[in-house]
Amino acid sequence: MRQIKSSVFACVFLVLAAACFLYSCSGISGSFNNDVHEYFDLMTNTAAIEKHEVASPTQKGSGGQLCISSADAPVSVSYYLRNPKRFVFTKGQSLVYGLEDSYTETVSEADGVFVSQDLTDPSIIHIEYSADFLREREGGFHPITEVINLKHPYSLEDFGSYSFPLYCNSVPPLMQGSVCLANAENKAVLFMNLPNPDSLRYIHKDLAYLRIDGRTISIESLQNPGTVTFTGGIDLHVTSTPVVNPSTAAVDYNGQTYSRFEGNAVFSPGTSGASGTTLFYETGESLYSGKSYVVEFIDMMGFTSAVEINASAEQIGEVSYENTGGGTLTYEDSQSNNHDGTVNDNTIYGEDGKAYLVLVPPAGHPDAVLSYRVYRGNTETTANFLKSGTVTGKNAITISCSTIANDGQKYFIKAYTHKNLYMDSGESTCIITTKPFVYSGNGAISVASQITVKANDSAPSATVTSPLSFNKSSAVNISLAAYPVSGSEPITEGVSWSWKLLLSGKESNKASPSHGTGAAVSFSKASSAEDFSTTETYVLRVEASYAGCSNVFFFNVKFTD
Repeated sequence: MRQIKSSVFACVFLVLAAACFLYSCSGISGSFNNDVHEYFDLMTNTAAIEKHEVASPTQKGSGGQLCISSADAPVSVSYYLRNPKRFVFTKGQSLVYGLEDSYTETVSEADGVFVSQDLTDPSIIHIEYSADFLREREGGFHPITEVINLKHPYSLEDFGSYSFPLYCNSVPPLMQGSVCLANAENKAVLFMNLPNPDSLRYIHKDLAYLRIDGRTISIESLQNPGTVTFTGGIDLHVTSTPVVNPSTAAVDYNGQTYSRFEGNAVFSPGTSGASGTTLFYETGESLYSGKSYVVEFIDMMGFTSAVEINASAEQIGEVSYENTGGGTLTYEDSQSNNHDGTVNDNTIYGEDGKAYLVLVPPAGHPDAVLSYRVYRGNTETTANFLKSGTVTGKNAITISCSTIANDGQKYFIKAYTHKNLYMDSGESTCIITTKPFVYSGNGAISVASQITVKANDSAPSATVTSPLSFNKSSAVNISLAAYPVSGSEPITEGVSWSWKLLLSGKESNKASPSHGTGAAVSFSKASSAEDFSTTETYVLRVEASYAGCSNVFFFNVKFTD
């Protein structure tokens, strides 16, 4: 009897335990299902920024601050969204943005900050910082971190905010026109000019130290108009009145004569457009052939620029200028001699508010550093200073370009060549006009230029009703030809080509190859598993360069079964 009771009790216990277990599992399951539902609802019905990309070079300060340079302006930052519903956000309502240190106040286009959602890909938001905006925030004293807050376009449900730390600081300018001379005791004396006062006044207000041959000298103040004051030191002298004897290349100052030791380097006060303020530093060391000294500028974030002065220096040649098509532009050298390039009309065409001017180092020095300043206007005295910077070797710099048809803007550029162990070149000058490409129709382009282009004898497609047509399964072959705007005979020599097949503004991934060079365009579908769409219009983007002028043309392309 007792055994039966024990068995019954055990069964009841097991039933109760099983019931509790099942109840518990149903609770866990319900919680799990709710969490999964909420997660998928979040992922599919909301939007959020997941990563960012800075289009221009960056570097970090001594404190780890990520910095961009105003010399690269305008600078764009792209934010990539999770946006499965392809929401389109309205600025000021569902897209709210502002600087991190003043987030209660939004920034606008009037401040030089331009925010836009990509027209072809709603999962990208672009922020562009203008040159003026960045220049005002040089030195890294204040963050330019954008806090972007996204909300539901209709309900304004808050999707959250995104930001990352970003600052603006440019590498200090190079000391200009430096040369090593000898005093009466054959001791080395370094002569150099301060950088151009516009660079100091507008951009490099954060200079902290000058280091000469390992000795650090503090910069006491940097005031308008680009005047530098150093802490005391009997070895460093600042003057604006050195006299250069052109027949002997000697420098006379305060009753003493400083002579050239070796090489052809001749010191010129104010060389390379400097402020006219000369520094000279008495090393106290005897000169010998090949002796070198390093002179550095260091700013508050630890960014450094350095020049190496050699006792046996030769002077390097000057900077020349080209457009992106390879045509040499007309420019003036430091002796006011005019150099007529292959392009006498210094007009450079740009897109999306940007044009590009190519700085070219002298022959034999492809690794030289080219230091430049950009002004808006015709002359340095009447133009507005925009920016300064350096590039290494043959390289393009960005010049702003209007987006309004036929709106030409003039710019005045001065640049010089620097290379360690050489004497800096004099400054050369180039005056250019930037104009935008003028778009018309659906993908067509019309440019007041020297050439027009035909593809398979067809002019650029003005509407989608007259596209170039090809079978989707066959290889595509297109012949490109350039013509004078007012002529009927094709140009047979001197034209260079570049083309891309685009879909929705992006390079098509269904074409192999999707881009190329040359007057013969040839491609086919990228794989046997894919066909070209017969319901969408593709665009063939053709860039033709001739006589230093580069123009872009668009042709609509359709595929049929």
